Formats: sequence, C-alpha cells, structure tokens
Amino acid sequence: MATLDSFLPLIRGRLPGCPDIVLKDGVRDAAIEFCRRTELLSANVDVSVVANQSHYQLLRAVWGTWGEWLATPEYEFITSDGGPYLTADGTAGLEGVVAWEVVQLRRASQRLTPANRQEFQLQGWDVATGTPGYYYLEGDGSLVLGPIPDADETLVATLSVTPGASSANVPDALWYDHREAIAAGARAWVRRNLGDWVNPQLEAEDRKVFEYAIHNQNIRRARGGANAALRVRAQPF
Repeated sequence: MATLDSFLPLIRGRLPGCPDIVLKDGVRDAAIEFCRRTELLSANVDVSVVANQSHYQLLRAVWGTWGEWLATPEYEFITSDGGPYLTADGTAGLEGVVAWEVVQLRRASQRLTPANRQEFQLQGWDVATGTPGYYYLEGDGSLVLGPIPDADETLVATLSVTPGASSANVPDALWYDHREAIAAGARAWVRRNLGDWVNPQLEAEDRKVFEYAIHNQNIRRARGGANAALRVRAQPF
C-alpha cells in the first residue's frame, strides 16, 4: 500500500503553505474518483445466497484489513486488466477498500441481469420467489436479488472497489502507474475548495491532466491491456 504522504512531494511545491492534512484529503478524494471512473480495482466475491433472503451486505464483505478478509470466504482481488493485484513483496495489495459498483453477478457461466429498484417493484421481483435472475445495488452497499431466492446457492460478484473515505493508504497501483494524475487531481481539488488556494485557471490545468489520465486508463481497460481492437456494437431498439 502507498501512503497518502507519498504523493505530497508532487503537490507541495505548487501549493506553498497549504497544510499537509488538506493535501492528503485532496489525494484521497482524487484516488477515490479515479477508481470510481476507471474501475481500476476489482474484487471477485463469493455471495452465499440463503433461501428467503433478498438483501446481502457487500460492503461488509470487502471493507477492512487483509487479515479480516482471510477470516471470511475466499476473495480474489484483481486489477481492471484482469491479473491478480499484489504488492512488491507478493502479498495481497488491497486494504481498506470499499465496494462502489457491481460490475457483474454470475451463477457459474450465467450472468444475472442488472436492474433497479423501480423495475423490481414494477415487475414484482421484490415479492415473488424463485431463482434470482436480476439484481441491483442499494445506496447502503447491499446487493438485492430478485425474485427472492427459494433455495441456497453461491453466486460470484465482481465488484468495482475504491479507497475508503477515511483511508490513510491507497493501493500501490495508484502510486506506481498514476501518481502524477492523482497529484494533479489533488491539486485541482484544493484549488477548487480551499479559499487561499482557489485558482480557477490552475485548477483547470490540473483537471485537464487528471481527466486525460482517466481517459487513457479507460481506453486501456477497453483494450483489455492487450491492445485489442475497439469495436462498436449496435444496440437493438
């Protein structure tokens, strides 16, 4: 894990006099936004489905220390390029992360269909029982299945994860591969929010660097980290 302090030498020189605690808030905010918008980090989580229970708390499943994860069902942490994410010493590299979105939910090779609360209510999936075929994520991080399960089973959820709102560290991938972008995002955050350092022109310059890095990471993810060709698929009406 990389500490928030690791990024400060890239920021201090352009924001002289700004307290370190403020700079670290900017680093954390930039790291969270970067992960949310790029799906840089993912976690494969086993969801133990119980008959007659439709809600499952995923945030509790993936938030915490690595030791807490080892005490729960087996999780496989991966990067958006599909490989296992490890630190330099070969240990698992995600600590203190939280679930942001469900990228997909699978039953063996079958993908369940994403939906939303309104559709659940319209279709009656929130009261019907059967084999779940649909899901959505509530605002509190709980996974909702519909119809309500009528039997026990195990599903696999791929989650997009981000650093937590109080994290003192961020995954090493943000330091090794994206530190200049995170530093630029942190400077833009300070220049947008903190009175003595507010500067719309410099904020726009830093924001441009940050947005460019997000764009490049999303293109890399779309190419699968293998320079695959990008194709457009027509959507049926």
